[in-house]
Amino acid sequence: MHSGVLINYLYTYFFTIIFCIMFQIGFYFKTKKNISIQHFLWVYVFLFYLSLVYKVTQIGTIWDIGRYETLIRANQINLIPFASEGMTTYVLNILLFMPLGFLLPTIWRQFRRMKSTAYAGFGFSLAIELGQLLDNRITDIDDLSMNTLGAIIGYLLYRVLFKMIYKSDEKKVDNNISLVIKYEAIFYLVCSFVGMMLIYYPVLFRRPLILQ
Repeated sequence: MHSGVLINYLYTYFFTIIFCIMFQIGFYFKTKKNISIQHFLWVYVFLFYLSLVYKVTQIGTIWDIGRYETLIRANQINLIPFASEGMTTYVLNILLFMPLGFLLPTIWRQFRRMKSTAYAGFGFSLAIELGQLLDNRITDIDDLSMNTLGAIIGYLLYRVLFKMIYKSDEKKVDNNISLVIKYEAIFYLVCSFVGMMLIYYPVLFRRPLILQ
């Protein structure tokens, strides 16, 4: 049973990283820069975290298109704030995105401003919520707001723990650097999401308990 769970998660991780690896190959030839081992390891910690998010939230995939009579169902879109039942759901959604808010500024200087991290958290959560519509799931404004709050809290935790270590945080980011370098984290978010949505085949394994 334990081996089955491991294979299940490795399966998800594979489709999370497959396009990211292609991006890394292109990244290397585009920038001609050697990637430090430390940065490389942190990136794969980040991608492992993303795979866990995808496993927990179970976004819809192209395999879900056509399974239901209508693609978008208005009754499954909740735009009323704080209409969800139970505080547990709010807490779990906050906890789910705290690592995102912590890892982004830890790995990439471009996210050492709360606004940048908050935008990334909001955009990533929105993509997940919209993807869930494909799988006949409810898209909830509360999930979106709590995920974003979780990213902000994760960022604040980063500031508390690492402000003294990263003394150069307040320096401006070089806007003349390659767009590939500047938006490396965004490329990973997009590539991992596309991999899960386009080529991940969830039917091979039972879906786990879903938080969102």
